[in-house]
Amino acid sequence: IESDELASIVRVFHRTDGVFHIPVMWGYGNHGGGPQPRMLDRIEELKGLTVYPNLKFSGFNDYFKLLRREEVEALEKIPVIRDELFLETHHKTFTVQGKVKETDRECERQLLSTEALSAITVATGEVELKQFFDEAWQVEMFNQFHDILTGTSFPSVYQDVFDDYGRAFKRIKTAKELSAGKLLGEGKTAYVFNPLAWRRDAVVTLDAKGFGESGVLVDFRGNRIPYQKAFDSNEIVFVAKDLPGLGFETYREEKDGVFDRSLLNYGDNWVENGNLKVVFDTSKGVINSMIIDGKELAGGEIGALNLLEDTTFRDYETWNMGFTGREFKPECISFEKVEEGPVRVVFRAKYTFGQWEKKKPYYNITLWHTPAVDYPTSFFTQDFILYSNGNRVECVLNADWWEDKTVLKVSAETGLQHTKAFYNVPFGAVERPTKRETNWEKARFEVPANIWGDLKGKEEGLAIFNRSRHGYDALDGRLRLTLLTSPWGDNKNLVSDPLADRGKHRIEYAFYPHKGGLQEAQMHKWAFEYEYPVVALDGSESPAVEMGKSYLEVDPQEMMITAVKPDAKGKGIIVRGYEPYGNEVKLNLKGIFAGKNVKPVSLLEEDLKRDEGSIMSHKIVTLRLY
Repeated sequence: IESDELASIVRVFHRTDGVFHIPVMWGYGNHGGGPQPRMLDRIEELKGLTVYPNLKFSGFNDYFKLLRREEVEALEKIPVIRDELFLETHHKTFTVQGKVKETDRECERQLLSTEALSAITVATGEVELKQFFDEAWQVEMFNQFHDILTGTSFPSVYQDVFDDYGRAFKRIKTAKELSAGKLLGEGKTAYVFNPLAWRRDAVVTLDAKGFGESGVLVDFRGNRIPYQKAFDSNEIVFVAKDLPGLGFETYREEKDGVFDRSLLNYGDNWVENGNLKVVFDTSKGVINSMIIDGKELAGGEIGALNLLEDTTFRDYETWNMGFTGREFKPECISFEKVEEGPVRVVFRAKYTFGQWEKKKPYYNITLWHTPAVDYPTSFFTQDFILYSNGNRVECVLNADWWEDKTVLKVSAETGLQHTKAFYNVPFGAVERPTKRETNWEKARFEVPANIWGDLKGKEEGLAIFNRSRHGYDALDGRLRLTLLTSPWGDNKNLVSDPLADRGKHRIEYAFYPHKGGLQEAQMHKWAFEYEYPVVALDGSESPAVEMGKSYLEVDPQEMMITAVKPDAKGKGIIVRGYEPYGNEVKLNLKGIFAGKNVKPVSLLEEDLKRDEGSIMSHKIVTLRLY
C-alpha cells in the first residue's frame, strides 16, 4: 500500500468518473497471497494522515449502495455501454502456446463424445464410469485455469500439463472401451457412433487394412457408400449418410463393389460439387474464386497465409500484440492435386518464408554471402479438401515455424459489402465491429471466439471454423484466423517462454460460404458438426443396441444440445443445451430417450420446480431424463 500511488488512483478515478467515493481492491493478486497483515497496518497508518483521502473498509455491495445514495448526480452522467466487457489488452493469449489450446479442445471433444456414449451404456445396464470422467474432467478444468490455457506459463509448467493430459486421455479411453464393449461386444465389425443429438452426414476414417484403393461400403439400411484410400495415411475415408442422433450405424464392404457416380467434378486447379465451386491461383497457392448458387464470394485471396510483424512496444510480449503494419506472405513453391475420387478431392500447396535481414547481425561480411544464409526459416504445407457433399472447404496446415516477433494468420478476402461480424461464444454468439474508426473499435483489432467467426454481407457470408485456435480479426470484407505467434525476449516476466509456438504444428480450419444470416446458414449446427467428428468403434456382429435408431434427436435450429451424460447422482441422464438464434421455441425431444420422464435441473443438476415446456430466447436449459 503506497501512499502516493493510492492518492493518484483516487485522483484519476474522480477526474474520469466524477465520483468522490472510490473503490480500491488491495492485496497480492494473481496467486500472490491476497491481503497481508502488514498491509492492514499500513492502511491504519494512512487513516491517521490529516491531508489525505478518508479510508474505510467496505465490500462492493455496500459500496454500490453508497453510490446510489450519495452520488446520484455523478451516476447520471456516466455513459451506459450495452456491449460485452472487452479487455483491451492480452490479445495474444487467444493463440499463444497453440499446442496447449489444441490439446485442451481435443480433450474436451473426447470427454463430451465419450460421455454421450456412456449415457447410452448407463441407460441400458449397470456400469460404473463416473470415476474415469471425474479424473479426466479435473485435469481438463485445472488446465483451463490461467496461466496454463492462456499460454503465459513458464516452460516447466507445460511439461507437467502434457503429462496430465496424457492421464486424462487414458481415463477417457478406458471409459470408451468399457462403454463400447457393453454396447457392441468384442469383434472386428466396424461401427460409427454419432455423439450429436441430431441426424447428420459425417466424414469417417477407418484403418485401411483389408480394403482396396477404392470401393463400396454398405450400411445397415442397405445404402451403398463409396470409399477411397487417403493419400497421406493408411486409412480409408467415406461420408456416412443420415447418421441417427446419438445413435449407431454399421458398415461392411461390398464385394467387387464399384461406385460409378460422383457429385464431384474437378480439374488441375478447380473443384465443384452440388454446393460450391472453388478455383485456385496455382502460382500463389490460394483460392481466388469461391462460388455458391452462382454468386462469387471471393474478393481477393482466400486461404492466403499472412505474416504480421509483431514488435515489443506493447510490453508483455507473450500477452500483448504490437503490430507495426508490416505484413508479409510466404512464397508458394508448389501446387498440385494429390488425391481425387468419388469421396473427396485434395489440393496441396507448399510455401517457404524467410526474413534475411534478421540474420545479418549474426554473420560477418564474408559469411553473409555463403549459400546457407538465404535458406528459409519457416515452411508450410496447406491442404484444401472438398468432400462430395461438402458445403465448406476444409484445410489442414502443417507448419514448421521458426520466426521471432511475428504472427501467422490465414485470411479470407471476400467481396462482401456493408459487413457485420459474428463470433461464437459459449452458448451463443456476439456481434463485433468490422470498422476501426473509433477507439472502441480500434481496441478490438483482435477478438476471441470459440469454434467460429462469421463475416456477413447483405445476402451472403463466409465463416471460418477452427478446431484449436481462438483469435480472429475482421476488417471490412476480410476475415482472418490467427494461427501462430512467436514472442521473443530475455525478460521472463515479459516473455514467459521465448520459444513458445516454435516447431511443428498441424492446424485444422475450414471456410464455410453461406446464404443469409446465422439462422438461415444453420451456423451453430454446421460448426458443431465440424468440431465434433463421429466416433469409429469395433464390435461384434450381434450388438446390444439397434442400428439406425436415434437415442436422442432434437432440431438444432431450435435447441443446440451441448452435453448428454450420465447423471452424477445416478438418477438418470443429463441433457444440456441452449436456444441459439433468439427465438422462443417448444421443447421437442425425439428418439428412444424421449419416452423417459423429464425434470428441469440447474447447472449443478439440482431439481427445479419450473416447467421447461418452452425455451426462451438464448436460454441455457439443463434436463434430467429418468
